[in-house]
Amino acid sequence: MQITKSHKTPPHEQLPFIRLKMSKLMQFREFQEKTFLEKKKNCGPNILTSQDNLKTVLVSKSLCFLCAAGQLVFEDFLRTEYSEENLLFWLACENYKQITREKEMTAAAKKIYAEFVQVDAPRQINIDYVTREEIREHLSQPEPNCLDRAQGLIYGLMVNDCYPRFLKSEMYQVLLEQAEQQ
Repeated sequence: MQITKSHKTPPHEQLPFIRLKMSKLMQFREFQEKTFLEKKKNCGPNILTSQDNLKTVLVSKSLCFLCAAGQLVFEDFLRTEYSEENLLFWLACENYKQITREKEMTAAAKKIYAEFVQVDAPRQINIDYVTREEIREHLSQPEPNCLDRAQGLIYGLMVNDCYPRFLKSEMYQVLLEQAEQQ
């Protein structure tokens, strides 16, 4: 049996890939502008519009979850730490809250549970037993807020642990330097 070391790509080698993803995102951004502007009305000034640039996204010292470009960069960082499930769960919960039809809500809740919440889920999040069971009990008739407790726990984990590490990471520093030079 041979033991192999996992190879993490250094942040400076990830930069072209991240730039490509962000370039594609900016092209798609115009198409999504209407959605962003609608969300901005509902959520306040934390949502970036299509006029915002990479520097604005990177210089922000607060969570930029509602900004698609910021999500991509932060998700790439989380992937290097094998914890992207936190952001993906948070985003899935945000999408879940937008569902109004009962059938769709039930299907979405079951999908989120299977992907993130149940023990041994493919992207299992780190939440306590009581919260996990509370979600499981509500699966047959989920309500719009049935994932709020778990989402809050994961948000707190990201705000207090993952995001501060991201701001100190080499990946963030390299991107910040690039943005400042533009």
